Amino acid sequence: MIKVSEKELIELMKNVKQNFPNEFYETIGFMRGLKTKLDNERKSTKINVEYETKNQ
Repeated sequence: MIKVSEKELIELMKNVKQNFPNEFYETIGFMRGLKTKLDNERKSTKINVEYETKNQ
């Protein structure tokens, strides 16, 4: 596992953005899409649990 400081990570992201803009935005888009998908799954699971609890 590689450990980097927050400052080093920010510099790395800036370099990636400058040198590989398409890949940078694809990665950010993928991460946002993944977060949205996980949030939606979490919400639907919560709704299902609430529904099952009410109907017991």
